[in-house]
Amino acid sequence: MFDPIEIPSLSSWWWRFLAQFFLCYPAAWIVGSLLSSLLSLIGLGNHGRIQFLGYDSVVLLCLAELAGWAIGGAKPTLRSSGRWIWVVPVLIFLADLVADLRRPIPWPAESLFTTPGEGVIGPYLIGLPAFTAAGYSLGVALFSRRSRIQRFGEKNVLPAAALVIVLLGLTSYTFENARMERWSKIRYATAPPREGVPLATDRHTLCRSQSGDSWITSEYIELTGERRACEGDQILQPRESGPPQSFIVDRVKVLTGPNAGKQGWALEYSLLDPIQ
Repeated sequence: MFDPIEIPSLSSWWWRFLAQFFLCYPAAWIVGSLLSSLLSLIGLGNHGRIQFLGYDSVVLLCLAELAGWAIGGAKPTLRSSGRWIWVVPVLIFLADLVADLRRPIPWPAESLFTTPGEGVIGPYLIGLPAFTAAGYSLGVALFSRRSRIQRFGEKNVLPAAALVIVLLGLTSYTFENARMERWSKIRYATAPPREGVPLATDRHTLCRSQSGDSWITSEYIELTGERRACEGDQILQPRESGPPQSFIVDRVKVLTGPNAGKQGWALEYSLLDPIQ
């Protein structure tokens, strides 16, 4: 009288889940690489040796959402598992982002910024797959709720989607500028063979004898904004060269090492950009 209800086995559900989960990674790497090259050419996220891939992530989110909607319609059996593939990548992304924000050194978040060396792979392992998986799951979930979307009104869908994309873009822009602004103030104190870099509470003493109250060796410091030339004690702007043959000193705060938290003055020539 009644037809039996087919309930998918747990194993088949997991196979569908794993297939979609692992496919999102190569998709993110391939499309992300193409987007990164394109957006970098037009200047988005390009900071020389540092690249911000937040805009690429937003575009991937949108493309993956369209893919999730299309696959959810073409393959109904993939819907129940596809809507959950975001969980692990997004949790890893959030954990990595929180860890980056809590570091004493405001290093560009490795899940969204590429830096020379090993830092170039961070977004491809964490950030881009997380946004791809989130977009795909969202697309599958929205297709499953398409009746509600239809009640919302087709005319309202595009403006709502555009608003979300704009908000995500603005959030990425704000995050990018805040992190790069802080990073622009970070320097690495070089360590001469003997004592290190002098840190002085009195800039006049530092200018006269190039000595200080303590020494910092191979530590990260943050520029606090005050920059002076020893000759005439004049205030200098960030890129101003100052008088010829005059030392330039910066007011700094030590971020790492035994002197962490100390503030004072350091000779500018001994403070290097950490990414060379």
